[in-house]
Amino acid sequence: MPVGVITNVLSVFIGGIIGYLLRKRFSESLKASLNGAFGLAALVIGISLLDGMHSLSAVILALLVGCSVGDVLKLEDRACWKIGTLTRKIPWFSGMDEKKTEALISVLILILTSTTGIFGAMNEGITGDHSVLLTKSILDFFTAAIFAANVGIIVPFICIPQLALQMALFLSGNTISVFLSDTMIGDFKACGGIIIIAVGFKILNAYRFKVLNFLPALALVLPISYYWMRFIG
Repeated sequence: MPVGVITNVLSVFIGGIIGYLLRKRFSESLKASLNGAFGLAALVIGISLLDGMHSLSAVILALLVGCSVGDVLKLEDRACWKIGTLTRKIPWFSGMDEKKTEALISVLILILTSTTGIFGAMNEGITGDHSVLLTKSILDFFTAAIFAANVGIIVPFICIPQLALQMALFLSGNTISVFLSDTMIGDFKACGGIIIIAVGFKILNAYRFKVLNFLPALALVLPISYYWMRFIG
């Protein structure tokens, strides 16, 4: 059962509703403080996933090749552009001013294309471990609340496409899990952990990684880990 996926989706819906109802109580200083906490939390999640890594060389190779593929495909740029184009074409958003439209695009990217969410859903499907998504649910609760206070009642309903995306990733991970060894799973989690650390640095404005460009590494680390273990050890 996708406990993490369901919890994450509910956290966005409930957080968005509460944020909209309490929209007059969110100060700018509170938003800034929470943003710092989000960044630190991402770093802690990422570091915790490094435990159990079997081959550092295989993981680093997957990251380098995956990042190169993502950069060539311009995954992050394309995702931002497509989400922005989509929101501007929907009549419901035609009355929104530019500031609110940009904020809506930001929260869609944060929730729908979050590297932590994508990895977390796949990781739950593969390993049954929902701890990443449960932690992300806490972060998403406050993220949805803050953006709902600024953007409006549309924010909690982002949980609908979020559910579809994360369930697809969960089922994909669950399908391939029977073919994976403990070594491959350990390297997969470590690769995801490094990417989530990059997310933390980005949130803290320490370095503006294009983290979506790293996503191909999550697919590549599995075969690379397998062949590395088989031929190099």
